[in-house]
Amino acid sequence: MPHPDQQVWPPPPAPDPVGSSTQPIPALPSAGPLPQRSQDRPAQDRSASNDSAAVPPPRKPRLVLQGLGAVLALAVTVGGITYDDYRAYRVRTGANEITQTHVVQPGQAITVKHISWKASVEAIPSLPDGKKAGPGTTYMKIVITRAAADQEGTVKTGGPKKMRLEDRLGRSWAIEVGDDALGGDDKLEIGRAYPITAFARVPAAQAQEVELVLRPSNYRSDVPTEKLMTTKTDPEDVELRFKR
Repeated sequence: MPHPDQQVWPPPPAPDPVGSSTQPIPALPSAGPLPQRSQDRPAQDRSASNDSAAVPPPRKPRLVLQGLGAVLALAVTVGGITYDDYRAYRVRTGANEITQTHVVQPGQAITVKHISWKASVEAIPSLPDGKKAGPGTTYMKIVITRAAADQEGTVKTGGPKKMRLEDRLGRSWAIEVGDDALGGDDKLEIGRAYPITAFARVPAAQAQEVELVLRPSNYRSDVPTEKLMTTKTDPEDVELRFKR
């Protein structure tokens, strides 16, 4: 037997207070990892912020801006070409602004850019086919003659453009061409008059005051059609007003 003051190792198990079971207490099921402490979150947030700053921004907006820039540059280039072509078109088709107006006295002729022009205007009871004007109106007969003044003028076979009858208040009436003596000739004879007959209907009250206003054409028969837009010609910027 051991001495009373001598300890026994390991000591004997303590008696069960209940006195019936000696089985170990079963382990509790795991509830997962413990939640992170609140002081750890700022560091995690800083880490996520640093990671997002390191990621480069998407390139799509930049590519879109580059694409829009290219489209705008193309539009400016095409617009410039279109404007130049349109300006050339206006000059060659007579759509440019009038810069000179020549007044021609009754019965007189005027020579403009190698062509001599003369005109007469008179009221008539009816058209050549017998048609009469309506109530309060009357028909006007306009006879225009053009002739080449020199060799340069022989190739200017274009008829007058933008013809109209105009009264003292600036009101105007359209003119319809009835006959052009030039026909399909591609050259004029120097000094020979080529008449153009035209008609218009105007209010009877203005029949004695309306005057012919026309713009001479600078069309040249010696310029091929395919080169009309590239060949330099005189601008059609002259207007003639024939007094009565």
